[in-house]
Amino acid sequence: MNCLKTEKINMTLNIFKNYPKNNNKIKTVSFAAFRNYGFTLVEVLIALGVIGVVAALTIPVFSENMNQYSLTKAQYEFEIKMTEALHQMMINNALSGYATNDAFADEFAKYIKIQKRCASSNLTQCFVSKFTNGNDKEISTSTLTAGTSIGQSTNSTSTVGLVFLDGTTALIAFKPDCDWVNPYNQGKKADIEISSCLALVYDINGLKKPNKIGKDIKLINASISDCDGVQIGSFCVGGGDVSYDFFGTFYNEMYEYTANNYWAGADKACSDLGMRLPNLSELNSLYTYNSSHANALNMSDIYWSSDEANAMQTSCMNFQDGSEYTIWKDAGGIKVRCIK
Repeated sequence: MNCLKTEKINMTLNIFKNYPKNNNKIKTVSFAAFRNYGFTLVEVLIALGVIGVVAALTIPVFSENMNQYSLTKAQYEFEIKMTEALHQMMINNALSGYATNDAFADEFAKYIKIQKRCASSNLTQCFVSKFTNGNDKEISTSTLTAGTSIGQSTNSTSTVGLVFLDGTTALIAFKPDCDWVNPYNQGKKADIEISSCLALVYDINGLKKPNKIGKDIKLINASISDCDGVQIGSFCVGGGDVSYDFFGTFYNEMYEYTANNYWAGADKACSDLGMRLPNLSELNSLYTYNSSHANALNMSDIYWSSDEANAMQTSCMNFQDGSEYTIWKDAGGIKVRCIK
């Protein structure tokens, strides 16, 4: 028995002695083997850069859409209030009989809450002083002093500036001879555009930016041209008198001499500005507007017209009294006011 045990022990020892030594070692794997399963610092930075670019492109658009949604919603709610106020005025037979926009505003204030009101001479105290149209053309509020300047060709009464309780600012003009159409009978509760009686330019943002038509500023039954001066009916009057010199000469057959043609120089000066000399009828419109708006156009001299009497003479108008007469084309000191 002892011999058998000794023999088994010896066999076991021989097995361990002959077993390869490297089999007792634990195999290790290099860290480099795992490199294909992670991200390098450069790759992480590139990914973050792409995310940043995408965010920079999309976030402003999203923010702009949200802002425009808020403005549109506020405009809708404001127009409902306006419609309701005008409807109540109609029920009370208070939508006619006003000779001026000021008279209308007096009654209108009884139906909607207004915190401030401005006359046409200080509209910028109730409305932003400058804003832009859809073509980014800058428009000065100081030029929108009459109904004609906001699209009502037959309403020359002074516009009124209003600041409503919710902060909305507006310019209004109400046609004295207009028939009001009940919006409720038209099935459009919030639609105040169905009546051309009220011309309204309003800024739902108040004095805050962007101050742009189509964004925070909306026009109801109104239109505003890109006129740099004053819009009177269908034409725009330049903001001031234009300097000029004679252009060419003409032969005065009556007195038999060659004279400098100052009228042609005046006509050229307007043409160079992309404008033109007004005809007598248009000068008369300017005179009427100027007289009824405390010399708003600052015109008090004699002005050339485009109406030629003959090759040597042209019609003109004296803005002191509105008189018309004919003068020689070489006359000096005649003023020029261009229109377009």
